[in-house]
Amino acid sequence: MIIGWSNADEAWIVRNSWGTDWGEDGDFRIAWDDVSGVGSSYYGVSVSDASQALVLEGIRDRQTITQATTLSLRRQQEPVSQAVLEIRGVGSAVMSKNFNAEGQVTIAPQEFPDGIYTLQARAANLLKSDLSSVSQARLVFIRNSPQTATIKIDRMKEGMNVWESIVPQFVVTSRPTPLKFIQYRILDSQGTEVRVRRTDHTADRVAMSLNPRGLVKGKHTLLAEAISDEGNVLASDSLTFHVIEK
Repeated sequence: MIIGWSNADEAWIVRNSWGTDWGEDGDFRIAWDDVSGVGSSYYGVSVSDASQALVLEGIRDRQTITQATTLSLRRQQEPVSQAVLEIRGVGSAVMSKNFNAEGQVTIAPQEFPDGIYTLQARAANLLKSDLSSVSQARLVFIRNSPQTATIKIDRMKEGMNVWESIVPQFVVTSRPTPLKFIQYRILDSQGTEVRVRRTDHTADRVAMSLNPRGLVKGKHTLLAEAISDEGNVLASDSLTFHVIEK
């Protein structure tokens, strides 16, 4: 994710997802004249009048819906005469629900199979007969049944020696919806937690760097955990490693 630029260095400042122990506290730079051409590839964006934007409220991206949830529709300076909420599931037909006169609609998880959905409001103003105005789409997870998961540490071996930064991978499964996040904790030889890292990027295989800098020499335990929306540990895996000097 590009977060800024440096005129002095003639470079974009980019944030990585591996945490602050990587690069420049988690950031790195791409020169504008980088030979790959990436640094010079950019696009301008024309921003429309925000007062006319149709805003879907009461839901956020990657939210898990496990109970009835009421959404609201808002637009400044322009009345909404009619609106529908479009619900798109993976590989399924588009479903729709009408907003009421107050610009609200309620969705209950029992109305849908468990899975991943996109919610988007489509409305018409008083001067138009078609439903041409749309809100930003929201990706949500609908779940009725209990969530289950597995997690396994990969690209590390039991008892291995670590003296520099490495990138273990975590193989993850989750049913029926994605996890809230996964994390790893490092425990010292006494079982005391000395470091914790987490990510909400819960793909089937997730990489998170492990830097031994700041850890005392000796035996440690790496504990990986899969976390649900309710904050429960659904699955875990662990192995020991040794911090040494090269």
